[in-house]
Amino acid sequence: MALLVWVMVGLLAIWHFTIFPAPIASGGGIVGAFVGALLGSSIFGLIINGFSVPGRHDTHLATALEGIPGVLIGLGGRVVLRNPPGASVRPRTLERFFRSCCARLTRR
Repeated sequence: MALLVWVMVGLLAIWHFTIFPAPIASGGGIVGAFVGALLGSSIFGLIINGFSVPGRHDTHLATALEGIPGVLIGLGGRVVLRNPPGASVRPRTLERFFRSCCARLTRR
């Protein structure tokens, strides 16, 4: 049950806030952010609990909070792996992204 809580907190609470800036900040896109959030929350939750998944009666509010650092580590690790320090990668800015979206919408 705790694994479900970690994944849902990671995907529903954190991942949804990163899907728009994530494709701009790195080349992984929405799918890369999804995988990073999913793996980060699951693995970090398992590490905290000694590689065992707490059952239904051992799941509390603190269990939900355990997934948040894992999501942040997973998303941050994805960005670092896609854009290593010193690489000549020029990510698009959020402003350019919205301009291109608005231009596409107004052409129709």
